[in-house]
Amino acid sequence: MKKLMLLLAVAFLLIGSAAALAAPKGRGRGRAGRSEAAGAKKAEAEEAEEVGEAEEEESEEAAEQARRGRGRGRGRRAEARAGRRRAEAEEAEEVGEAEEEESEEAAEQTRRGRGRGRGRRAEARAGRRRAEAEEQGRGKGRRHAQQMAAVDKQMEQEQSKHEMRVARLERIRSVAEEKDNTKAVERVETLMEKEQARFDRKMERLQDRRTRIEQRAAGKDRDEQEEPQGEEQEEEEEEQEEAGQTGDDTGQQ
Repeated sequence: MKKLMLLLAVAFLLIGSAAALAAPKGRGRGRAGRSEAAGAKKAEAEEAEEVGEAEEEESEEAAEQARRGRGRGRGRRAEARAGRRRAEAEEAEEVGEAEEEESEEAAEQTRRGRGRGRGRRAEARAGRRRAEAEEQGRGKGRRHAQQMAAVDKQMEQEQSKHEMRVARLERIRSVAEEKDNTKAVERVETLMEKEQARFDRKMERLQDRRTRIEQRAAGKDRDEQEEPQGEEQEEEEEEQEEAGQTGDDTGQQ
């Protein structure tokens, strides 16, 4: 726009100069020329004024545009700063949430670790108890096995003793029969009946004792401490019977 106004001004000046050169000489012509020159100058002045006003308007418009541009630039910078602050705030919030999640996860892992530790300790205690119970069971099993072996050995001894007594009584009876000693034969037969009854009671008691040991080994007996007292009583009775039987045998002989 500014260049266009300058071109117009130059064109008017050229036209004015050409008119002045083409004007007639003389006084009248001089006055007319001066009038025309004055009009041309006036027109040039007006045109120059218009050009100046146009330039001033253009300058103001440019200044306004510059102010608007600066305002828009400030607005964009402010928006950019606000955007950066929002992004930083969101990032800080995300970091805080991530740290909080990590803290909660660490706490959860700690709780799980403690729970697993308690579980392992409980399993270890249970394992120790099982091992102790098994060891006690093995100890009881060994003791019961020893007791049953002792009973079996005693039963074998009683069997051998009974066979020896019966054989001796049979020899005595044979001798009494050869001598026709009827009373002696009857007494030997009575002793043989007593020996058989004693042997049967003894074997029955030993078998009962073995059964009780088996029941204790299986955990069915009510009290293991009651058995020794009963066994001592039985042994005393057996000793008394054997003592009586021995006296009878000695008297017979």
